[in-house]
Amino acid sequence: MPTKAHYSSNYVIGGRIYSYAHQLQTALVQKPTNLLEVGKGPGLVASALRAAGVIVVTLDVQPDLEPDLVGSVTKIPARDNAYDVSLCCQVLEHLSFDQFVPALRELWRVTSRKLVLSLPDLTRHYYIKLRLPKLKELAWEHSFPFWPPEGVPSLRVERDGHLWEVGCRGTTVRDVRVAILKSGWSIERTWRVPEMVWHRFFLLKKMS
Repeated sequence: MPTKAHYSSNYVIGGRIYSYAHQLQTALVQKPTNLLEVGKGPGLVASALRAAGVIVVTLDVQPDLEPDLVGSVTKIPARDNAYDVSLCCQVLEHLSFDQFVPALRELWRVTSRKLVLSLPDLTRHYYIKLRLPKLKELAWEHSFPFWPPEGVPSLRVERDGHLWEVGCRGTTVRDVRVAILKSGWSIERTWRVPEMVWHRFFLLKKMS
């Protein structure tokens, strides 16, 4: 798992800022009173949510990040349904894929309503937006899950400490969807960040 040194000034640049914006917007639309953020990172998301009036509790396995709770997403030190919404973005790929369902089930246990999840997705995705004077904005996007990603991603995956990614090492989008449903969540929607298509988001709803 990434330590404090991982989150240098080079981390919070470019498309990652847009990914943070997707986290914030999706979480705030749910109007939570309280929220669990799994994977504290540089702390930008928690700070912004708190500024918006949300009670945020951060969880991380790395004590040097100074989270509110030190612990694993597979064993969260919280009671059942403790949080209205949970946020778990760019975290679960640091666990082996056989821990994906247990982690989602634990998030299901401590969350009463929604989970905002994002994962790295290496499948090709293209996004085109046109803005023409006096005309409505036009946008088109499409994923090509059966078209292999460019180059060999293994070195970057290993550099970032990822044990798997969507579209890499045999893990498909379908595998992820099946695992999500198996863990007790329904998928309200999924999307890619246009400015950082490597990030795939899922908005999940707790099924009783």
